[in-house]
Amino acid sequence: ADKNVSLLHATCLNQDRCDAILKMSETRKEKLKRQEDEQYHSVGRFVVQFEHLFFAIKNKMKILCGNYEEVSLLLEPFSVRQTIDVLSNLINYKTKNWEKENNDKILFKKLIKDLNTLNQKRNALIHTTWFIGWQSEETTDISEFDGYKFSSQHNFKTKKLTANEINEMTKLSQDLYNVFFTVWPIDIYSKNNLPEFSKIWSRDENGNWSRT
Repeated sequence: ADKNVSLLHATCLNQDRCDAILKMSETRKEKLKRQEDEQYHSVGRFVVQFEHLFFAIKNKMKILCGNYEEVSLLLEPFSVRQTIDVLSNLINYKTKNWEKENNDKILFKKLIKDLNTLNQKRNALIHTTWFIGWQSEETTDISEFDGYKFSSQHNFKTKKLTANEINEMTKLSQDLYNVFFTVWPIDIYSKNNLPEFSKIWSRDENGNWSRT
């Protein structure tokens, strides 16, 4: 079987088509194992990428405050939620004299909103008991897996998740990481000729961030 798979990879010029053919030739056991591996892989990638984002946020806050070592000491014990709250206050302070309709100010508010939403999803992922790979003899697909949390109102709160949904969270974490590792017009060492934040980054209606 491994020899046939290797031969298929060697003769297939289109990787997406090749993957599709491989999936069609999978046994039930191989399919369920692949789906389980994809789910664990997606969780691990997100956890790692989110921590990179968390580091980038604190690093940017240090720059906004003058890049002093004392700032690192103050930021070190902050949780993600506390860090986002302080970042929001810091941005509001540095833009307090800007017009309400200023494009940068609007985009900064969207950034804070996206960070809070992503952190909420992260907390739900980390603090839920997920049943990845659980199956019966009749199971033919586990692309969607269940999660449970204790609730004061019910015995359990149930959730469902897929690897693709987690991968979308990872992509947003990567995009926001890049946002924090660019120069902002409110950086402590910024000069008047720096481009506006909204001239460097854009966010579409679906919440996707990209360089302009």
